Amino acid sequence: DLAGIAGLIIGIGTTADSFVVFFERIKDEIREGRSFRSAVPRGWARARKTILSGNAVSFLAAAVLYFLAVGQVKGFAFTLGLTTILDVVVVFLITWPMVYLASKSTLMSKPALNGLGAVQQIARERRIAGQTAVGAGTGRG
Repeated sequence: DLAGIAGLIIGIGTTADSFVVFFERIKDEIREGRSFRSAVPRGWARARKTILSGNAVSFLAAAVLYFLAVGQVKGFAFTLGLTTILDVVVVFLITWPMVYLASKSTLMSKPALNGLGAVQQIARERRIAGQTAVGAGTGRG
């Protein structure tokens, strides 16, 4: 039914949001000068709280809707709750381990393959600019 399809679409959006949160946290860590290898576990530690809280709110809303609604809305709520649970399973049991394994791989740590080349370049430029500013401030540079 149409309500179930709407719940599925929202669930897919929630899963995409979880991926975005995780990968943005990794990029934040890289911008702070960390390598891909060290950025992944630190980014995950920061992202998992956000992902869990977002999914908890979605699941709570789905549960309330399911128990208070009738008909089509109940189907929407069921699908939303199911996709929220699947999001947690996918992110925690598939995405996180795969990204962690990729961070340990010499091949996947290359910016050309992991897609983080631009972020690493920005981090490098910031580091150089910071060193130049420190050198200029001390009269050595």
